[in-house]
Amino acid sequence: MTAKLFQRLPDFKGKRRLARLVLYDYLAHATDIRVTSKGGSIFFLPNAKENIGFELLINGDYEPDTVQFILSKLPAGKSFLDIGANIGSIAIPVARARPEVKVIGVEASPRIAAYLRRNLAINQLNNFIVFERAMSNESGQVLNFFSPDEKFGKGSLSPVFTDNSTQVVSITLDELIQTPGCEAGLIKVDIEGYEYFAFEGGKETLSKPQAPDIYFEFVDWCEKAAGLEPGSSQRVLQSYGYKLYERVGNRLNKLESVAVSGSKMLFATKS
Repeated sequence: MTAKLFQRLPDFKGKRRLARLVLYDYLAHATDIRVTSKGGSIFFLPNAKENIGFELLINGDYEPDTVQFILSKLPAGKSFLDIGANIGSIAIPVARARPEVKVIGVEASPRIAAYLRRNLAINQLNNFIVFERAMSNESGQVLNFFSPDEKFGKGSLSPVFTDNSTQVVSITLDELIQTPGCEAGLIKVDIEGYEYFAFEGGKETLSKPQAPDIYFEFVDWCEKAAGLEPGSSQRVLQSYGYKLYERVGNRLNKLESVAVSGSKMLFATKS
């Protein structure tokens, strides 16, 4: 009941601090939490300590501006690929808003992929396919994937947040795109600094003149943890002929040079 009261409140300065104080015991111990978003989507959350779960619990949505941006850029008749889909906090609202679009969610962690499938089932989504694979530059590799229990949104191929790992099998973007009906119009990629390897594994697809648009995150220390020079993911896209833009609110600002420090949400397009 308290969480629902917080959802009804506007997003004001100090709201999250207040919620953490009032809900301290609940946040510390609650697991397998069921939350209904403002848009009507239902989510089962591993916990509400992680930022994704916390935002859904107290605000009733997660990155609504991102969802709206994706919807505005997703062309009719094309598929949406969410690489690093996690529990579906972004892809499920997209799939509900655009039932005519096929949504493909790629999630490496078997534990989190189970939550994703559970959320798809309870939302009765028939336009959503899940690939439980790690995106890389080579298919069929057996890789160690590190997914922390509490920070379920921080799974990575690097042991950044936990030393506990599970083995996963890789797939390339080019192989994924060959899935029947997977004519991608927009790709979202959030895989903790390993975006470069995903793009390298999609060279055939992404080098085409009519290649899909890409929305992805750049974080300097994540690329370093992946053994890369910061900006590597941007450079490989430029080599395929993409132009890069930074999303700032509702605006897209063209990058004059590759971003190599800090963090940015980037949009790559050939149109």
